[in-house]
Amino acid sequence: MIDSRIVAAKPAMQLIRQLVSQHGPLEFRISGSCVEGFVPRCVQGDGRGPREAHFPLGLVEGCPAYIQPASCVVEDNAHFVLHVEKGKTNPGSLEAPGNVRFLLSRKAARRETSVDPHMFSYLFGYSGNWG
Repeated sequence: MIDSRIVAAKPAMQLIRQLVSQHGPLEFRISGSCVEGFVPRCVQGDGRGPREAHFPLGLVEGCPAYIQPASCVVEDNAHFVLHVEKGKTNPGSLEAPGNVRFLLSRKAARRETSVDPHMFSYLFGYSGNWG
């Protein structure tokens, strides 16, 4: 599995742990889009992953997470945060009986991942005017 691109907020971590103790190994299958939003579904994991063309996001609280379609995730190296809120969820998602649902939000890129073009002048000896 790749370096994890998904983390869980504290309430989501607690719910995941509770669901693992009740159901055993879990995995998250996420569908949706960058524009319309993402819908995570929590299912029992069998260790084989989804049969559809899903992109692995990594592990969240020890549970693998996969997303489909992967186009915007792969292209922009997106990272996500898994949250929990009250409300109805997808049929078949394990958190549904508790009248809560998992939500997925995009995580802002960290400052250290961006490139400062002025750093190149230092590294490569460019002495021109940057504007």
